[in-house]
Amino acid sequence: MDDATTARPRSPLAELFLAAQSAPPDDSATVYVQSVPFVGQVSLRGRPDDAAFLAAAQDALGLALPLTAGGMAEGEAHRALWLGPDHWLIVTGEGQGPALAGALKDRLRGLFAAVIDVSGARMRLRLGGPASRQVLASGCTLDLEPPAFPAGHALQTPVGNATVILHCLDAGQGEAEPMYDLYLPRSQALSFWRWLEHAGKPYGLSVRA
Repeated sequence: MDDATTARPRSPLAELFLAAQSAPPDDSATVYVQSVPFVGQVSLRGRPDDAAFLAAAQDALGLALPLTAGGMAEGEAHRALWLGPDHWLIVTGEGQGPALAGALKDRLRGLFAAVIDVSGARMRLRLGGPASRQVLASGCTLDLEPPAFPAGHALQTPVGNATVILHCLDAGQGEAEPMYDLYLPRSQALSFWRWLEHAGKPYGLSVRA
């Protein structure tokens, strides 16, 4: 009998013990935190003016790296978020971070580049609901209105008491509700939740599975 077990990361919501710290799900709440699937994360650095670097990265990822502030590119298997002029976060499937980092290193060998699997460094939370933009704006200096921060936009920015990567999934135009993914340093998770709990209280902050 094989007693081997496969270790899996804990859910971000389980890690924060939110079930004990927040109100039960409430359909009247106008902002909610939602559990989202685990993802692999790879930090990629290189010169954006190096055509060989861009070509090799595109070959490995199946997508062209975004080169402007707030840019995001998405392919069949990976998503690239712009973090700086020479820095990107590559988001991939659960458990795929090490393999993707290895593939990138192979393709980028001999070029000026750096690749690190950072899957364990950040947790991902999803914030949504009609008031989600207002809650984020109360702790963020960015203009989060749709013309300035449209769907697909992603930036690294202080929110509350943490520095997060904020990715707008839906800007909430028309009848749609705003929705954001937040990539949050695990070391700041509990203190960030305390801030979010306070900022979201007037809107009935709720937790959804």
